[in-house]
Amino acid sequence: MEALQGNYKELYDHIEQAGFDVGKNGFVSNETKQLIKEDTTFTEGQLEAFRDLANRYWGSLQPKDYSQVKLEAVEAEPLKTTDDGDWTKFFAKMAERYNPKAIPGLRAVMQFNLDDERYYLVIKETECKAYEGEYPEPSLTVISPGDVWMKISKGDLDGAKSMMQGLYKMQGDMKLLIKLGKIFSKRD
Repeated sequence: MEALQGNYKELYDHIEQAGFDVGKNGFVSNETKQLIKEDTTFTEGQLEAFRDLANRYWGSLQPKDYSQVKLEAVEAEPLKTTDDGDWTKFFAKMAERYNPKAIPGLRAVMQFNLDDERYYLVIKETECKAYEGEYPEPSLTVISPGDVWMKISKGDLDGAKSMMQGLYKMQGDMKLLIKLGKIFSKRD
């Protein structure tokens, strides 16, 4: 739930501002009221996205033995950081940042469908390799406009909040998405 809690930072900041407004002026400014309203009023689509996100999150808390996941053989050559293409280099570098201590024994495939480009990462316990194309049955699929995913990757957009806003979608194992930052952190 920690991952979801961070989504409310802006709301908490606005509520704090409301307190400052009352202390300074004796009332909450219209601007602060509007910001709080925007942070607490959801469309039906946003509510449905939140319900889906919450259900997936609770499901992700169930223990899973990732060491038993069967992976199909990949005949393509893995991507290298020297290959041409921004996304090609991005995913090759991401594979290099794989941290096997994040989820010990992890065996999974993460598919990324960004605009018209397709990439996937194959994780086999202590190694990770990036490939261009589509994997038949990935553990996790992220479907996103490229610019949105890049902003999330750089930390300019919050991943969970962006999903709730419908900026991108995911299919499959939510636990992998939640732990993405740890899975692809620099090795200790």
